[in-house]
Amino acid sequence: MAAFQAPLLSYALRFSDLHTVEGWVQILSLQVLQFCLFAALACILATIALWLMKTVVAVLFIVNAVALYFMLTYGIEIDRTMVGNILNTDQRETAELLHLSLLPYVLFLGIIPAVVVLAIKVQAPKRIWRLALALGAIGVLAAWSIVTSFTMLWYDRHASRMGSKILPWSYVVNVARHFNRVAMDNREQVLLPDAYFVTAPSAPKDVVVLVIG
Repeated sequence: MAAFQAPLLSYALRFSDLHTVEGWVQILSLQVLQFCLFAALACILATIALWLMKTVVAVLFIVNAVALYFMLTYGIEIDRTMVGNILNTDQRETAELLHLSLLPYVLFLGIIPAVVVLAIKVQAPKRIWRLALALGAIGVLAAWSIVTSFTMLWYDRHASRMGSKILPWSYVVNVARHFNRVAMDNREQVLLPDAYFVTAPSAPKDVVVLVIG
């Protein structure tokens, strides 16, 4: 988390008053949110299989490193529109964006941490306890949200901008949103059947029957 906070904090600190308790709670809540969500994700994956958890975490390290480079270098925000642009970029355009300055990000923030994660031998409790830890992380987040509900208006004002800067959730969520939007746009339109109104012979004069055909 510490390695990938720069884009988020550079934005959040501009709009949070650290001279007040509320300002500190706003920034702290961002960290609690990320920690609890990632802990819940890791524990859910570990409930399925430890190798799956380690593989996903390793991949997220590498993708986070690439995303951080482009966010800091080009000032992009990974919202649904940007995800669509990235997925529709051809090989020639991608090659033009690559630079040797990307290598340190990928190596030190991506590949090396990923190798360490994959190499570590993990001993885990029974699956039921892994699932309980995931539910516990979600419960902690829910309890924290209730206790700090006085900051919700601040989050509502800045949610869209901050959401596009939180790694890995900015691209995980917005990739899903992008494909959902594509599916909605490409779905076959089904016309409603023709309808007309008639008066039922045996019904009172003020009763109208809708006939679909």
